[in-house]
Amino acid sequence: MKCSEHGRTITAYKCQSGNKNWYHYYLCTKPRCQRYRVDWAHEQIKKLLDTISFTAGMVKVYKSQLESLIDRDDVTRKTEIKRIQAEIEKFVTRQTNLQNLFLDGDITSSDYNEMKSRIESELSDKQVKLERLKSTKSPFKVYLNKTLPMIENLSHYWDKADGKTKKKILGCIFTEKFENFDFESCNNIFTPEIKSIMLASKVLRRNKNKKEVKNDLLSNMAPPINQSCSKSKSICDLSFTYHSE
Repeated sequence: MKCSEHGRTITAYKCQSGNKNWYHYYLCTKPRCQRYRVDWAHEQIKKLLDTISFTAGMVKVYKSQLESLIDRDDVTRKTEIKRIQAEIEKFVTRQTNLQNLFLDGDITSSDYNEMKSRIESELSDKQVKLERLKSTKSPFKVYLNKTLPMIENLSHYWDKADGKTKKKILGCIFTEKFENFDFESCNNIFTPEIKSIMLASKVLRRNKNKKEVKNDLLSNMAPPINQSCSKSKSICDLSFTYHSE
């Protein structure tokens, strides 16, 4: 957190009143600058987390439909898988033909071993490529299946977390310090996963039919996630941190 007026970090502070009661605040280190009661500040963060968690839950309703759209559009990978499968079949056939030629005495053992080695090498390369293509998942699919459930539970984690873990949660939401608890102007500093959820929130608020909603969710959410799928790990790590503490 930082002060929008002075650019200084907002820090925790407590003071004692005349009746000996302690009061806790967040304030700018610049004298006479605005201060925020800790309970009010945490309430603003909780409202943001509730919005994020609720939207993530709503997006999950469309999860299977979004995955079917992703699969439908995944034409290039599927075409490449079919092409490599056809090539593998050719090499398997060549192996069988080569063995028959050798058994019939049409080629020497030296020629057989040389050609056998070359075919096996190329066949192995094709099989590795095929397995890699089959195991490759869309970053957006990973987001839907792993990151989204974590985001849905951020509000719950916040309620149960200590100060150290709360700081980690904020680190999963913001890429830099936010100013004066003004979350309406935070779009440019949200992490890509959270920015996608905020975009989804706008989509879900519009009065549209289900088909329009799922198409808009895919077009609005997928690009940021695809550009930074490595970021998803930070939120998944938060689950481990929370459960291990």
